[in-house]
Amino acid sequence: MTHKLRIDTGSESSVNDEVVKQSEEVRTSILGGGLGEQFKSYSGVFSSVKLGPYVIKHVWGPGGPGPSIGMELLRRFVVTFDAPHGRIYLEPTPQLNDPVPTPPPN
Repeated sequence: MTHKLRIDTGSESSVNDEVVKQSEEVRTSILGGGLGEQFKSYSGVFSSVKLGPYVIKHVWGPGGPGPSIGMELLRRFVVTFDAPHGRIYLEPTPQLNDPVPTPPPN
C-alpha cells in the first residue's frame, strides 16, 4: 500500500496511519497529556516502511487520523528539504537500522 505522509518533525512517532488497525499485531494504549485529555488509542506493526530506496522493517506506529511520518524514522537520516522543487533528500545515518521501539504495555 502506498500513502503520501505529512512530515511532522514535531512528532516522536514513526508512521502514524489508521491502516495499522489491519496489522496482525495491534496494542491498545492511552495517549494524550500536555494540553489535551488522555484518550484510548492503538498502535500496530507495519511490516516495512519504504522511504525512497530505504526500507525499514517491523515498524511500530500509532493508528491516528491523518497519515504522517515523525522523528522516530526521520532521525535515521539527514533530511534536506528542497521546497522550491517539492522534494526531500535523505542521507542515511548510522541509526538507519536501529529497531523501532515497541510501545509500552498498559
